[in-house]
Amino acid sequence: LRNIDDVTYTIQEATEEGPRTVGTLDEISAFTLAHTHAVYLHEGETYFVEKLDHDQKISFVRREGLDYYTSALTEQFIRIDETTREDTWRISHIHFGDVTVSITVTMFKKIKFGERNSIGYENLDLPTRHLETSALWLIPPETSLTACRRWGRVPADGLKGIVNVLVEVVPMYVMGDVSDIGGVLDSSNLG
Repeated sequence: LRNIDDVTYTIQEATEEGPRTVGTLDEISAFTLAHTHAVYLHEGETYFVEKLDHDQKISFVRREGLDYYTSALTEQFIRIDETTREDTWRISHIHFGDVTVSITVTMFKKIKFGERNSIGYENLDLPTRHLETSALWLIPPETSLTACRRWGRVPADGLKGIVNVLVEVVPMYVMGDVSDIGGVLDSSNLG
């Protein structure tokens, strides 16, 4: 599913024989996996990304034995474009419809292999990408949020947990991969 985008980036390694294509990625994946100074993982090898060229749509890499990998940090916002179905699930309202997800890769962290220790961060200046897709959203009743606060808890923390569980479970029902499903906690459309 990640290759359905019209804009495709080539992952290219310079070799003595000339440029070699390591792989291809859609634009959003290139921004998160193959941005400048990222560590791109391919077939068990680590490649250091020297430059992500937006004009040529090429991520220039060099094979390098590194003891860390990188993980992009993003800001994501959702705009509801159209609600095609509404229902009630237990005490919450659920909706399904078309949305536009705005994704901005703001920085990345370096993580030591085997230890998961963060060994540094680096800011990125990449343009925001927009993904038109379908989404399911859940709106808990205000009474639940109030009760949660009364017990000294932060509702957003519990909702983040629900998002994480859904991202792991939904792929089993839609015949997809965990990487094909995303989850965002965003109430800006709901007042």
